[in-house]
Amino acid sequence: MKLFLIHLLSGIGRLLLRLRGVRTGTGIILSGFPLIKKFPGASITIGNGVTIHSLTRMNPVLSHHTCLAALSNQASIILEDGCGISGATLVCVNGIRIGRHTLIGADALILDNDMHYPRSGARWGSTLGQPEQGQPISIGEGCFIGARATILKGVTIGSGSVVAAGAVVTRDVPPGCLAIGNPAVNKPLPERLKHPRETQQAICP
Repeated sequence: MKLFLIHLLSGIGRLLLRLRGVRTGTGIILSGFPLIKKFPGASITIGNGVTIHSLTRMNPVLSHHTCLAALSNQASIILEDGCGISGATLVCVNGIRIGRHTLIGADALILDNDMHYPRSGARWGSTLGQPEQGQPISIGEGCFIGARATILKGVTIGSGSVVAAGAVVTRDVPPGCLAIGNPAVNKPLPERLKHPRETQQAICP
């Protein structure tokens, strides 16, 4: 009965997402409805088999709904097949791409822009609607982004990498590495966190 309700509510959720202009694949699982903010010309794409949690009954660690915000007419958010997100916030004015089977932990924050920029007269301007203020973020396939990690603009994270809980990532992470700390430094990925198919030695500067 519980599984039936999840699939029923997920079907309703997919319909609501489409009404908000979100492109959706098949087999999407939704617990709770994600917060969607989308400029008219922006695109948000959710691939096949993606799971998005926004309820603590499904993940007791999260504290708020998942948020997907594409805040310029050129902004693009792409969640490739098999991704999982729990109460994370993705905000872009340029572009964010999440690779296949990557998991994003509770309350993680992924920002392709600074949200504000300095202006004359000691004022601060907003980056909303200004794609030139952003730098795209790309996260490869099979990555794990820990709870409350922060990934900032212009970062590329290679496939199979892990971002530790609470890390603040300001520079690229090579494939198969562990990013840990604030600011994050890249370290070799422990054997227990490697996917079985990975046999090559990663180089983590």
